[in-house]
Amino acid sequence: MRSISVSPCGTYLASGDEDHNVVIWQVKTARIVRKYKVENAVVDCIEWSPSKKRCMLAVTNEEFVYVFQPKLYSKALSEETAH
Repeated sequence: MRSISVSPCGTYLASGDEDHNVVIWQVKTARIVRKYKVENAVVDCIEWSPSKKRCMLAVTNEEFVYVFQPKLYSKALSEETAH
């Protein structure tokens, strides 16, 4: 694991590793709720959006910035994030 970040609500933890994985964990249960794979390089940094009105996760590596919308919260919040 190279980078971790806790969601603004404290419910989720996101981690990034050298195998190009981005994993979102539920803090209370330690269960994986989402898993993504980024290309080209290890995950250098991972960070949640500080806004509680949007659910977004930014991930960087040597060459790119990826933005994920993991749809972890209510349908209304996911729709708001999409706009």
